[in-house]
Amino acid sequence: MGKNERQHKMESNKLAKLNERKAELEAKSKESKTALVDSKRLFGEQLVQGDSSIDNLADGLARKQAEGSVYESALNELNQQIVAQETRLAEAEQRLDSERKAEATRKLRIDAVELIKRFGDTQIELARLEKIQQENGVQIIDYKAAALRLADTQVLIEADPVVREKSKVPHAGRIGGWLDENHSRPTRGAPVIDWAWGKTA
Repeated sequence: MGKNERQHKMESNKLAKLNERKAELEAKSKESKTALVDSKRLFGEQLVQGDSSIDNLADGLARKQAEGSVYESALNELNQQIVAQETRLAEAEQRLDSERKAEATRKLRIDAVELIKRFGDTQIELARLEKIQQENGVQIIDYKAAALRLADTQVLIEADPVVREKSKVPHAGRIGGWLDENHSRPTRGAPVIDWAWGKTA
């Protein structure tokens, strides 16, 4: 488990505990409000019947009201802590998400470079088969067209500059004219194809 993942888990656990405490306080606050309503009714009845003095009844009622105020204050404070913790959790989630995307991008680029390497190996095999056809004067498969189609596919993967930089296989973009400045021989349509033919010489 990485640093950002540990941080995210810690912030998530803190928020869960705060929400649990909020649920407990809300339940007690509800009980307190119900008890206050009951006390007002009961104290009113006792006062009418003369069962208790006004001072005793007022003191009891004040205690119930104070208890409710304490719960309300605690809930307000706790709600502020929850908002702050939700912000911290959101920030931790963003860092974790960025880290996961960066790691996925890194692995995808490694796989893309490996895929281009396999394309290069396939280009060499296509060049070998086309040479065999030429040497034997037969044309049963258009290996040149297949090589160009494969080169076009490679171009799509090379669109990522990091992948293209790390790849050891020559670029697959289409070119025309001659292979080099000496006009020694015409290009076969893409640097990777010319390279593959050179490998079969």
